[in-house]
Amino acid sequence: MKKIAILYLGRRGAGPIYAYEMALALSKHSSVSVILSSFIENKKTWDNIAKVEKNLNVTYENTYNSILGFLFSSLNIFRFIKIIKSINLYKPDIFYSPMEHFWDVVIYPFVKCRLKLKTIHDIKLHKQEDGFIYRFFHQFVFKQADKYVILSKKFTEDLTAKGIKEQDIIYIPHANFSYYSDKQENLYFHFYNKLLFFGRILEYKGLHILLKAMRIVVKEIPDIKLIIVGDGDISSYKNDIEILHDNIELHNKWIAIEDVKNYFQKIDIVVLPYIQASQSGIIPLAYSFSKPVIASNIGALDEQLYDGKTGYLVESGNHEMLAEKILYLMKSSDIICKMSKECYKVYKNEMTWEASAKKIMECLND
Repeated sequence: MKKIAILYLGRRGAGPIYAYEMALALSKHSSVSVILSSFIENKKTWDNIAKVEKNLNVTYENTYNSILGFLFSSLNIFRFIKIIKSINLYKPDIFYSPMEHFWDVVIYPFVKCRLKLKTIHDIKLHKQEDGFIYRFFHQFVFKQADKYVILSKKFTEDLTAKGIKEQDIIYIPHANFSYYSDKQENLYFHFYNKLLFFGRILEYKGLHILLKAMRIVVKEIPDIKLIIVGDGDISSYKNDIEILHDNIELHNKWIAIEDVKNYFQKIDIVVLPYIQASQSGIIPLAYSFSKPVIASNIGALDEQLYDGKTGYLVESGNHEMLAEKILYLMKSSDIICKMSKECYKVYKNEMTWEASAKKIMECLND
């Protein structure tokens, strides 16, 4: 049986779920040893699955849970030696990182295996992440592995421009999340007259565009609600939120994994008004709850969203077009119901973790 070592040292957000889903799928085909941060958000889930999956072994490394802790931990060379030694003792065929981490720069060069593999979630840095430290780290990302997994076909040329050979680029679309949802909830349709904006509140996510669109929408649907959920600085949006206060429900905080489903269950449409994007984990997450999506036609979002079937694509930055599509759907609950069924079909039948795992295993035969 082939052996795969997975290193994921992130703590929060979609990363722990992506790593979990991929590790579980890979364990159906190989022996998998996973090294995780002891502060990972879904630690209990990892512990539980490791007890029942005989091909999946999980160990934890004390990393950090604050910026200061990260700085001190990054200076501890013995921690890196310990991680590298444990991976090399396992003698993996594949060493795989499901999401980039700063410490990869130190660990990757010293791991011994047949194939080093890394999933790149963002080929280009987002505006708020394009600082000196991120750029410095990011340039090493594309020099560490033998092969690179990308989640969108559109970014193949961006990788080849960085000197990576096309045969070393593997396209594996972002699989649909099954982690959060209760399958029984997808069997029934109910109209709530609510929209959802979910995720970190950063400028490139385009919340300001959505709030402009909402000013138009509320004139025709006065009782509509926009649920805004996410951690981030909302100071620049306060004026618009105040104007729309009767139509806004704000949850400006970090959402724990176990609470995610509470925000997706009782809404009708998920809105992604992005002004910059690679792909989005929010789209497959919405599909897992049978929720249609209205998203900007930017980056590779058009590879995830089937325009007219699982939602609509709109011109990025065009709040009038966004408002038009919101109004069209929210006045047509029958169309939302039809799209919800399509979303569930995609969730169940396309972009599965099993297919993702098989593509990774095929790398050994190249």
